[in-house]
Amino acid sequence: MDPDDALVHVLKVILCEGWKLPANQQSDELDRCATILLKRIRAGDGYESLVSYVLQLRNSLRLRTSEPSVDTEIVDRIVALVRNVRQD
Repeated sequence: MDPDDALVHVLKVILCEGWKLPANQQSDELDRCATILLKRIRAGDGYESLVSYVLQLRNSLRLRTSEPSVDTEIVDRIVALVRNVRQD
């Protein structure tokens, strides 16, 4: 198993939790987006760019939230996680 597979799964769980989706949400779209987020963070994308991407993703999935800060909270958690995971 590729070590990134586990990390992508955790990123997907963070997205689902933030958007109040079932943690076991099966979606190729969410898998793809979690993978893209991981690559963008590792490539050095800025914070605002990542928040914008998460907002675009939420909108493309037609998800609504009553909390405007949910996207920034998701990015905060994901960035902290990815930066603390050692890359071999």
